[in-house]
Amino acid sequence: MKFKEQYIYYGLCAVTAMLLIVAVINKREMKQDQLRETKKQEQSQEQKKAEEKDVGNAVIRVLIKGEGFQEELHEKVGITAPGGLVIEYGEGREELEAQAVFEAAADHPYFASGAIRISRVSQERN
Repeated sequence: MKFKEQYIYYGLCAVTAMLLIVAVINKREMKQDQLRETKKQEQSQEQKKAEEKDVGNAVIRVLIKGEGFQEELHEKVGITAPGGLVIEYGEGREELEAQAVFEAAADHPYFASGAIRISRVSQERN
């Protein structure tokens, strides 16, 4: 009988040791998961900040469909802003007064040096 009690005791010790090992491993994995999640969140925040910085230089393409819409391509487009516009092209820069209309067509001379950048005057002064 003493022999069986000894095996039961050793068996309980072995099961207890295994449970402790499993608990330690599980806790370690949980910490690693938390670290991974934290890193993902930090990377996501850094990516959002980078995207916000890139928005200032974003290429925006707009399809204008209004009354009398006939084609996806337009001969020219007119842009205006309440506070005026700043048009930057190549090495040049032009500032238009409030409510002045900037009309651009594919053959506009500003496009000769590549893309143009249009922003509001109030945005430039802030």
